[in-house]
This record gives sequence, C-alpha cells and structure tokens, in this order.
Amino acid sequence: MAVTLVMAPHDSRAHEGKAADTIVAARQKTDQAQEQQVLEHDERAQFKAVPEGESDAYRERLVAKLCTILDLSRSQNVNMPPADSLESMFYSVTKQAFSLEFYIRRVVLYLPDCSASVFVAAVYYLAKLQAANPMLALNEMNIHRLFLTAVVVATKFAEDLGYSNGYVAKVGGIQSVKEMNRMEVVFLKFLEYNCFIEPEVYDEFAKLVF
Repeated sequence: MAVTLVMAPHDSRAHEGKAADTIVAARQKTDQAQEQQVLEHDERAQFKAVPEGESDAYRERLVAKLCTILDLSRSQNVNMPPADSLESMFYSVTKQAFSLEFYIRRVVLYLPDCSASVFVAAVYYLAKLQAANPMLALNEMNIHRLFLTAVVVATKFAEDLGYSNGYVAKVGGIQSVKEMNRMEVVFLKFLEYNCFIEPEVYDEFAKLVF
C-alpha cells in the first residue's frame, strides 16, 4: 500500500541542490508506484486475507481502535526532514488517494496471523519514537510508512512466526523488499534496538488498543 499523504509544496521544503531534487524526484516516482499497487482491484487474488465470518467483527473493532489512536496521535503540522536524512525515508511527497482507515484495514486484513500483541507493540513503538524524535512525530506525511514498519518490527518481536518482508512490502505498497528492509533497520536504529516493553507499560497500551 502506498505511503504517500498530503505534503507541503515541494518548493517550500528546506532542501537545495541537485542531489536533494534527485532524491525528491525518486520518492515521487516511488509514491506513484505504491499508490497504483494499493488501488489495484485484485487484492484478494494476490494476498492471503482474514477469512470472512467470525473474524469480521474483530477486524473492524481493531481497525476502528487503531484509526482512533493514530488520528489522535498525529499532528496537523508537517515539518519535512532534510531529503538526505534517515527520517525522510518514512515521508511521502505526494497526497495519497486513500484514507488512513483504508490503509489500516488492508494491513489488518492481509496480515491475519498477527496477534493482538503485535498491534499493541506497534502502537507503543510509534509513541516511543514520537517522544524521542520530533521528526518522527506522526503526521499525514509519514503515518503510513511508520505504521507499516512498526507492525513489521512488532511481528518479529512478538510472534514466533511472521511474514516475509517481501510479502509485507506488497501488502503495504512498498516498491521493493530492499526498501522495506531498510525502513525496518532504520526503525530499529531509532528504537536503539530495544523492542522490549515493560509488562505494566504493555498493559496500559493494551487498554488503548482493546
């Protein structure tokens, strides 16, 4: 799924020079490819989905909770990081054609083996990054990529078996497994490679998600 959301006009960004322009142009091309992938209509033929029936109510409750949490967490202000910074890989440069709810529902639908603890951990990691780095505060430009990467990291920490980064990249609209891998590594770097959650902290975040 694509990771592009509303951005400030390109000429207002604090980047100058050909190198920065090249990076931005490459990201715009990537965003367009991701958007096309997300909006394809044959999703159920491509990806494993949650079986219909009993899981539907659970999925919709989870999607609603995650949407509420992330909506309340994201800022209306977007301060684009330098184009050559590590933070910039989580930012889009064009407006996405679909909503955050659509994106979260897609992730939940096509990663059906993710347990409740995965999404609790993902929300915690996002909160931890926001507190530590202002450039990783959730906003309409970075929320898709950060959420997807948080789920990848949380799945590997909380689950014995997980999904390949190649599969998650397809679900999330990331253009290549190489890009997904790089986002995961940088996300872990920003977490200082500490994915552990104290039990009492986990319980507090679990109350938010469920």
